[in-house]
Amino acid sequence: MRSNSISSRSRSSGLRRKTPNWSIVAVSKILQRHRAKFDSVFRDVLMSHRDVSGKGAMLWILGPNGRVDDVRVLIRSSFNTPENDLRDRLVSTLRSVYFNDGKQYLRLRQGFSFEGNYHNLKIQYERPIMTGIFSVYPVPEIDVLADTFFVNWPKQQIPAILKN
Repeated sequence: MRSNSISSRSRSSGLRRKTPNWSIVAVSKILQRHRAKFDSVFRDVLMSHRDVSGKGAMLWILGPNGRVDDVRVLIRSSFNTPENDLRDRLVSTLRSVYFNDGKQYLRLRQGFSFEGNYHNLKIQYERPIMTGIFSVYPVPEIDVLADTFFVNWPKQQIPAILKN
């Protein structure tokens, strides 16, 4: 009986249960509302190419103001896939999404995959995963030059050709 009187008292006094500033459910709902924008990026970029397939991940950091402070898109795909254009468009689209305000920085990851030809393109998204909450801006885990030409430089050296 005592617990009922306390809970009814707290409800009547207007006190609310404290909830965290960042909720993965809220982030998922916001991404779901913008799903059509992400789908149109894939369709616009890949519609003119055939036999495209790939997997990737969007890694981003949300600031306390609800804006994307940093974003990386990593893609491993078939030879026919225009990765640079797809990556740039996904980054631009994710930066345009506004999330709820919070008091801390949030690091998230969401995987995706795509496969198909021309107008028959299948796109799948994984659930977003919260990988960290920080009181100060976290340094990104991924090196700036992670997907550049020089990553595997010793392996890519062209052998010397000796002529007689």
